[in-house]
Amino acid sequence: MIQDAKKENFSDGYLNWLFREELESQKIIAIACSAGGPKALASILSKIPQNFKYPIIIAQHMALGSAEEFVHWLNTESTIPVEVVQKSKALEKGKVYICPPENDWKIEPGQKRFAVPIKSSQLYNPSCDVLLSSIAQSYGKKAIGIILNGMGKDGVKGMMAIQNNGGITIAQDETTSVVFEMNKAAINKGAINKVLSLDQIAFELASI
Repeated sequence: MIQDAKKENFSDGYLNWLFREELESQKIIAIACSAGGPKALASILSKIPQNFKYPIIIAQHMALGSAEEFVHWLNTESTIPVEVVQKSKALEKGKVYICPPENDWKIEPGQKRFAVPIKSSQLYNPSCDVLLSSIAQSYGKKAIGIILNGMGKDGVKGMMAIQNNGGITIAQDETTSVVFEMNKAAINKGAINKVLSLDQIAFELASI
């Protein structure tokens, strides 16, 4: 009986290891942005190669009910398809997903999406920190976090979590920023591996 239990525990541990290995073979890009974000996103996504291999998920601060309109506009700028993230649909390679502001969003192991109720004290929706932190936990060193221009400090904790879990963190530079606050806060916190212009960010993604 003891031997059987040991075999079962070993088997469970091995399967969990295999699952983690399979998950970490898939990179994911998460982008945080606020004021100035739409223009920055359009600049980056217009330069992404059409055969891009990984999903991109975006937390852009926006007004309630505006996600569909934003997606429609972004599709006119992006070289790859853009859609609203849904709980029931798997994330596909080479697609961009926008988190609607009615909830915060987490990506958990197996690419499961969870809509999380927003906090009453929250100033901006959806939360960049919630999305980025979940990516850090689920994808580890395969997570790529990008923080673009915007107001406030939302996203700084999430970028730090990605860095602490071995992922890559990128911030938009001051020169190409409209509002140099979110990205500046992340840089000053020491949560950023690379500070790049919008064109450089696009090139960096294309070279993954």
